[in-house]
Amino acid sequence: MELSDRHYERKKKYKYPAKSRRIWIIISILLISCCALDMFYYKKIQDGLLEQTYSDLEKESNVARSNLESRLQAKQEWLEMIAAFCDVPDGSGNENWWNKTKQFCTEDYRLEIGDTEGNLYYGDHQSGYVGDKPYYQELIAGKRSISGIQSMGYEEQDSIVVGVPILRDGKVQGAVCAEYTVNSLGKLINSSEMSQYGANLAFTAEGIMVASYPGMEKFGTVYEMLETMEYKKQGEVGRLKKSIASGESGYLVYHNGGRMRLFYYQPVGIRDWYIASLVVTDSYEKIFNELRSMSIIILLATTVLIMAAAVLTAYALKVRRKEIETVKKDALTGVFTREAALQVIQREFAKKGGGSYRVCMFLDIDHFKEINDTYGHDAGDRVLIETGAILKKCLRNTDIVSRYGGDEFCIWVYGDVDSTVLVNIANRILGEYRQAGSVSVSIGIAAAKQGDTDYQTVIKRADQALYKAKRQGRNQFVLDYSK
Repeated sequence: MELSDRHYERKKKYKYPAKSRRIWIIISILLISCCALDMFYYKKIQDGLLEQTYSDLEKESNVARSNLESRLQAKQEWLEMIAAFCDVPDGSGNENWWNKTKQFCTEDYRLEIGDTEGNLYYGDHQSGYVGDKPYYQELIAGKRSISGIQSMGYEEQDSIVVGVPILRDGKVQGAVCAEYTVNSLGKLINSSEMSQYGANLAFTAEGIMVASYPGMEKFGTVYEMLETMEYKKQGEVGRLKKSIASGESGYLVYHNGGRMRLFYYQPVGIRDWYIASLVVTDSYEKIFNELRSMSIIILLATTVLIMAAAVLTAYALKVRRKEIETVKKDALTGVFTREAALQVIQREFAKKGGGSYRVCMFLDIDHFKEINDTYGHDAGDRVLIETGAILKKCLRNTDIVSRYGGDEFCIWVYGDVDSTVLVNIANRILGEYRQAGSVSVSIGIAAAKQGDTDYQTVIKRADQALYKAKRQGRNQFVLDYSK
């Protein structure tokens, strides 16, 4: 209120004392109400901030746990692809995977292939022995495995090993492993937006680090780090140990240098591992206040970040898909190898309900032997390459096209398709060949019957339909769609 206004109020007070008092009372009530509302608002913001911090910390921990679980699971699936095509280790040094082991020895992890005796081979023809390790004994028993902490493992750091067995005709012939350092796993779980305001780490029930971040290497266990902090109550670290020993999740509040920190912990679901997320609350409060005053800007920025994250995720998935495709594709035709395709189909048929691939198409190039005998194998290779191109053109990305052997191709159609769709696909393939005019093909089609759990049965029926098409004069298809 300006000086002239105060002078005016004094004059009014003198002339209209009752009215002036009422005005001042109303103003005072409004001021007190505003102060009370302001205090209530800030109290609610403070309580909401703490509540939001707990919630976001739990979400951050869930994201970190999901990152860890999904990356290790994806790595095991990738290792199974390697195991499907690699030579059985024999110690000769001439196996087809030596260059791969060297290529995948990075600062993050290294690829390792071992035999049934526990001899492990990795880049630059190096080797070691792990036959006495519990995780390797699990692998040789035919199980997937994620190891416990391997002291002074890869890069002379503590590490963990992810592995799958090499199976041939149902028998274990060795194992394929990927060994990660504790720090490389730490980078993985500290890659979210919130991680710049706190940190994530994974550890065993005994407190030994599984995935860490810079600065933690000076502590033997996570409990040693927590023992250096300040607490309002005595015995908080002991309470934490008991909680973890009981398989529980929860929060721990402590102070470091006068700054309050929140520590959320929960089981990972792998061995006895736990994952923990911590955040410095004053930094988070500052961010939260800025969000309140700049909600529109933050909303736009969040939208951009989500779009950027979606683009990066799509790009990462595309890169990963290309890596996997390189491993499981036939070098000549560009379609899947027989082993890679059957591995997927075997998993599908093992699913409840039989999976998503229930129709098999068997294709054979007519008179292919005569082409090789008359025009040479180069001409035969060109026909095979052309066949791969035609099949990829006529089928969807979700369908599985594989070279089954020689001039035979096996196709698994995705989804619940009816006979009309299958007829259209077969006619489209035959039409492409007729348009090309170089060769013709015969096709046998079979759908899995109700209750079929063995993909080999479906393949056999498709093969029988194929030979029926050949006996009927070739350059046609035969459909067995009895369900």
